[in-house]
Amino acid sequence: GLLASTSSKLKSLKCSKFHLRADATSLSLWGKQLGSGAAVLVSAAMSTFMTSLTHLDLSRNRLCGLYKENPGDSKFNGTYDASGIKAIAEALSVTASLTELDIQG
Repeated sequence: GLLASTSSKLKSLKCSKFHLRADATSLSLWGKQLGSGAAVLVSAAMSTFMTSLTHLDLSRNRLCGLYKENPGDSKFNGTYDASGIKAIAEALSVTASLTELDIQG
């Protein structure tokens, strides 16, 4: 794909919920209700053109497809999909600049 290409000159990627820039050192996607597909996209960006990223906040999202309607609920909604969290884990193994990651909730 485009992000996996080593010849890509991509410097920015805008979606309805976020904007990824190559020169970013910090990225907060807190509470954007991002699912596993968005996590795959963010991880691809981290591995290819966001190589200066030092801080990433992905907390309060739906990275594995599951979510709670209310924080106090005991039941999860959605369908489990590990592709997003697996992609984030793979990106972390090749992203040397990242020093802070928040994936709470």
